[in-house]
Amino acid sequence: MFSISGTKHLISAGSGIHKQRLNVKMPDVSACLAAATFLLISIIPFYFSNDAQPKPYMDEIFHVPQAKRFCDGNYSYWDPMITTLPGLYIISVVLLKPLSLILPQTQDVCSTHNLRAVNLLFMSGNMFLLYLIIKKIHVNNKMISNSTLVLNAWTLAFFPVLYFFSGMYYTDPGAVCFTLLMYYLNLNGNHFASAIFGVVAIVFRQTNIIWVLFVLGLTKGRQLIIWMEQEKKDITRMTDLRTLITLFNLIFKSVRHKPSRIFELILAIFKSTWCYIAVVIGFITFVFINGGIVVGDKSHHQACLNFPQIFYFLCVTLAFSCMHIASPSKIVYFLKFSFQSPVKVSVFVLLAYYLIANYTYVHEYLLADNRHYPFYVWSKIFKRHENVKYGLIVVYLFAAIAVSKALENKDVFWKIVFLICLCACSIPQKLLEFRYFIIPYLIFRVNITITSKFKLLVELLLYISINFLTFYIFIQKTFKWSDSDDLQRFMW
Repeated sequence: MFSISGTKHLISAGSGIHKQRLNVKMPDVSACLAAATFLLISIIPFYFSNDAQPKPYMDEIFHVPQAKRFCDGNYSYWDPMITTLPGLYIISVVLLKPLSLILPQTQDVCSTHNLRAVNLLFMSGNMFLLYLIIKKIHVNNKMISNSTLVLNAWTLAFFPVLYFFSGMYYTDPGAVCFTLLMYYLNLNGNHFASAIFGVVAIVFRQTNIIWVLFVLGLTKGRQLIIWMEQEKKDITRMTDLRTLITLFNLIFKSVRHKPSRIFELILAIFKSTWCYIAVVIGFITFVFINGGIVVGDKSHHQACLNFPQIFYFLCVTLAFSCMHIASPSKIVYFLKFSFQSPVKVSVFVLLAYYLIANYTYVHEYLLADNRHYPFYVWSKIFKRHENVKYGLIVVYLFAAIAVSKALENKDVFWKIVFLICLCACSIPQKLLEFRYFIIPYLIFRVNITITSKFKLLVELLLYISINFLTFYIFIQKTFKWSDSDDLQRFMW
């Protein structure tokens, strides 16, 4: 028989323990100073990039006029070329419109410059949230000092693919900010508030429904772990597939001998996840009414099964986390694993070869738009020879093993949920676009254990160097197309 106290523990854990909310501490002064310093530093590249390109550029030619119409009170017009929901424009109006009370009436409060400045605020919020999330996840690791947590968050805030858009009016900084806020609230058991900000994240970018499903899956996983620990006290390792076998055995036994226990598990899961389920149902309804996930121009955003996108994500993760997952010891581990597990390696290589050969898609934008870095990645690497894409399988294998090794301390439910969401956010995309990897990369990075300040400092220097080079190229290395007099610029 199970105890009443155990039942109360399971249900209270499912509904978000009130005490857990009270235990959420405010960040220390160092984190606040780090966020303020990050904002001040970011004003410098923001100023120079805006001075060089004062007019809307690239996708801004759609976003800026739409935001201006909202600012003028015209909410009926919608540019059919815009594919995302109006979250960015609504928040921009909320933040900027009050400025009209203190600024001269002749000044445009929703100018291109001011609209871009909104993303500076989001980026500072991202740095702050990254710190809170990292601190929450690694709170029990006494080997990690608070200064290391702050440095880790500060480094990630400079993640080049995201940081570049702190100087442009794109949806990325805001979409990431509200997704991180949703994740942080979920970690603290504030599920209703987490779901609310999940809706806000979706209104910035529809694909963020995937990360609502992510926190939904994590919440269910936590409930299952609590239940398993109550049913089987000798469980010590939750990181491998044996956990799933144990779970199925426990469920089978409970169905036969203690059916009420299963009911309590279902009730606990429902209490903690009903708000996320409501968001998912609402999103499905939107997709049904809208005729798809994309609003506006659907012709260039057709879903497909582009499985190699997973390999591209692994390469991006390897490149930007090389200080932590590509050390000499990791290379030695990779070589040992390859020799000791030939069957696993062979299966990966054969599967990768099959997926690359049969499911590689190339979007027309990737071949035509030479303003984006992915254009040059594809033309300089993948188009060198038809067999290059197969030669990179060994890199994909190393990256997959390195990423898996870095996440070895996460429980099996976390790994499964993350893999499913990673596949969902990347595989349907026909276009190779590094921006699609921002959120899964950040989630990966905040969940791996990093104790070395030296490695973080080197990583920070790498990020800052890439950002400096990226802004320099954007500002200085302009060019023109033969059929246009407008200056073109390189960007992510």
